[in-house]
Amino acid sequence: MVIGSYLITSTNIRIRDEKGPRILSLPNAPSLSHGRLTPKTLKERFELVLQMVPKKMKNLVIVNSALSTFDLIQACVEVGEKYADNIIVIPPLLALLTYAFEDLSKFRNPPPKEVLLV
Repeated sequence: MVIGSYLITSTNIRIRDEKGPRILSLPNAPSLSHGRLTPKTLKERFELVLQMVPKKMKNLVIVNSALSTFDLIQACVEVGEKYADNIIVIPPLLALLTYAFEDLSKFRNPPPKEVLLV
């Protein structure tokens, strides 16, 4: 079974298979210096990255740490569908914390031994 994780806009993919965990990198990565990254160019780059994986992945986790737009996320998912059975997109931590702070602001009278870690 192969499991992979990809950081949006990266030229690397981290996988775990029968050989153990490893990082696969594009030897001649397309440069970012040609302007903004578009869904089309991200699709091309991600396709090249996924072609390095030896066989179809059971799970692919796409991490959106760069606050990418929905179009870029969707471009990655469209390409990933050909290479993985399951795709999980992890949204940026900032978005998660924004929602967590709202819930924490409504939390009244916590138990005396309750610890909140953010």
